[in-house]
Formats: sequence, structure tokens, C-alpha cells
Amino acid sequence: MSEDYPFNYHGKPHKLIYPETWPMPSEKERDKRWGALRKSMRDRNLDFLVVSPPAGYMPTLSNQLYYISNYVPYANNGNYLVFPLEGKPQMAVTTELGPQFYHIVLETSWISDVAMSSNPVKDLVSIIKQMNLEKGRGGIVGYRNGVFPAVAYDALRQSLTDVHFEDATPVFGEAQNAVTRSSEEEPVYLRKASEILDLAYGAIADTLKPGVTERELWAEAEHTIIKNGGVPPTEPDTD
Repeated sequence: MSEDYPFNYHGKPHKLIYPETWPMPSEKERDKRWGALRKSMRDRNLDFLVVSPPAGYMPTLSNQLYYISNYVPYANNGNYLVFPLEGKPQMAVTTELGPQFYHIVLETSWISDVAMSSNPVKDLVSIIKQMNLEKGRGGIVGYRNGVFPAVAYDALRQSLTDVHFEDATPVFGEAQNAVTRSSEEEPVYLRKASEILDLAYGAIADTLKPGVTERELWAEAEHTIIKNGGVPPTEPDTD
């Protein structure tokens, strides 16, 4: 057995370079998002937000954690972000799939302070205490619509009895709407995504016939996208 396998590995996989080739918003866009969130938080007298992606694998709808952090967790379970009204956001990330994913968080995310362990909820509580917010007003993003885990919410309430928690999902939606109305980058990504979908559906329509497998359809769609330069740019051209 390799000395680096499976749970004592803290390095970077050989021959892999991050960030990956997916398009990433600029720091200017990040600051626009964070600024809009904080404005909405001030309007509702909130000291911090707690955010978690919905349970499951890969990015899904309502992935507010990705919107704030630019981190796409491979497994959504056990990933939390504390977004304070003042100061830097911090994340707590699970080691459910092994600590080797720690470097992915650091290299693809806007968040530089990341705690990673087998008990991310405990880390989440510690982060809130380190930020001196244990007597503040906290907003839970996604609790009432079933996104934020109930077990994590119960642990927060039991461990931080002086914090006033409330549902803050509307705060997030309000901030997103404000950013969308003025963002220079979002329309570029949406336009490019639509072009990619058009290429994929066109290739599938041309290839679809009795006996064709789903794998063959997928391969033809991918080939057509690449052949036509449909891969999104690393950085959007907003000129």
C-alpha cells in the first residue's frame, strides 16, 4: 500500500494542474457579488450567513456556496461557508472523500481560509466563534427550501445558543438579482452556454436513430462542441 493512500495524503496529485479549464469569474465579479450580499445583509441586520450546497454529487440548482466561493465540490455533503458582514469568508470542508481534495479547494476557490476534517459541522461552529460572532445574528441560506441540512442547523442552534438564527434565502436571491442586472460577465457566460447547448442538441438530432446508444450520442455531441470551438473561454471577453 502506498504511504500516500488514502487518508494521510496532503499533497497535490502528480501531473495535475489547477484551476481546471472551466470558466471562472473574475475578482471584479467576485467583489460585485460579495458587495451585493453585504448590502442585503445590512438591510436585514445580519452579521453573517451560513451557506451549504444541496445534498448530492456535482453542482446542482441553488448552489449558493459555488456562487460565493467559486468552489465546485465533488460531493456536496459536508461543505459549509461562513460569509461575515465584515472580514473574509471561511469554509469548512469534509474529508469524506479523503484530504487530497484540500488542494482543489485552495486552488480553485476565492476562499483562502479553509478547515478540513471528518466533522465539518464542528469546524463550522469553531469558525463562527473565531469570528467573534457567537452573539450575533446569523442567516441560514436555503433552510426552508430544503437545501441546508437540518442536522447542521440543529448543531448550530445547540452549540451557539446566543446566536439569533433566521432563514436568509431571500437575502441571497435579492443579491443575485442585483448582480445580474449590472454584471458584465454573466451575459457572456449565458450566451456561450446557450451556444454550447445548441451545438450539442443539433449533433444529437442529426445522430439520433434506432439502435444508436446514449454513449454514441454523448460522444457525437462532445466531438461537435470541440470541433466548433464551443469550449468556453477561460476568461470572458466583455469588450
